[in-house]
Amino acid sequence: MKEKRILLLTPSFMDIYKDLISCLENKGWTVSWIKDNQISKNPYLRDTHFWNRKPLYLYNKEVENFWKTTLVDSKYDFSYDAFLAIDGSMVHPYLFETLKQRNPKVKKVLYLYDKIDGHFQINSFFPYYDRVFSFDKVDCKKYNLRFLPIYWFPAEKEEDIIFDIFGLASLRYESQDRI
Repeated sequence: MKEKRILLLTPSFMDIYKDLISCLENKGWTVSWIKDNQISKNPYLRDTHFWNRKPLYLYNKEVENFWKTTLVDSKYDFSYDAFLAIDGSMVHPYLFETLKQRNPKVKKVLYLYDKIDGHFQINSFFPYYDRVFSFDKVDCKKYNLRFLPIYWFPAEKEEDIIFDIFGLASLRYESQDRI
């Protein structure tokens, strides 16, 4: 049976990628993981203050160079069957071109766990993917995406649970004060 290879691009936030890798490996995939958001001051993130952003052309050049050096590394120099991006804010046309050159049938999937209009300008990259999923029903309708609720993993042991309820959220607001 042919080995199935997947390139996984995710943030390292709360080590969720470890659970995803484990799940994919249990399903028979060989996983190559790359941490997303390695290049600072991403101008595609709308909540980055204007004065902290890099110019778009400079950021895109850095991302392109990242992929050019990363994809020739022996750890990532494979013909992948699939590419899965969670968040996917550090993608570049070079990445997709290289994946397609190595395997014209590579499946490319993006999952967004944050609102597009409030946070990302990532919709310009949608055409590069075969499927784009979002947790947000409004974004799914507006951008014609597929709905997929936020994923979660159960606790391994019952004794690890201390509280019956736990909430994790982010809060954003815009100040009306202008300087």
